[in-house]
Amino acid sequence: MSSETHVLFPKYTSAVGTAGGKSYYTPAWDVSRWKTVSATVLLEAAFSTTTVNAQLEESADQETWSGIGVSTSLTAGNPVTLTKTDPLRYLRLKVSITGADKMATFWAFAVLRSE
Repeated sequence: MSSETHVLFPKYTSAVGTAGGKSYYTPAWDVSRWKTVSATVLLEAAFSTTTVNAQLEESADQETWSGIGVSTSLTAGNPVTLTKTDPLRYLRLKVSITGADKMATFWAFAVLRSE
């Protein structure tokens, strides 16, 4: 079984939310040769009233994106792993931050496996 690890958001990425919510996306990556993709996201810190969610998205053409499963709420210090088996050709990770003038610091990586 072969595998690769990719950094999605480097240690440590800080981002700011807005009252209506602000989403940050990784570049799309071609996962067509991989059977399973597992993305791990760790929220390091956030203001107490900040809501931070993560979700994998997939696309066959990089134009129309669909969320995989539900958006997962992140809690500081608790890594969350999102997994997709037999994904479409492209994947990306979306991290959303809600809260006017709120900030969160996080990082994420993915492990791609051939089996």
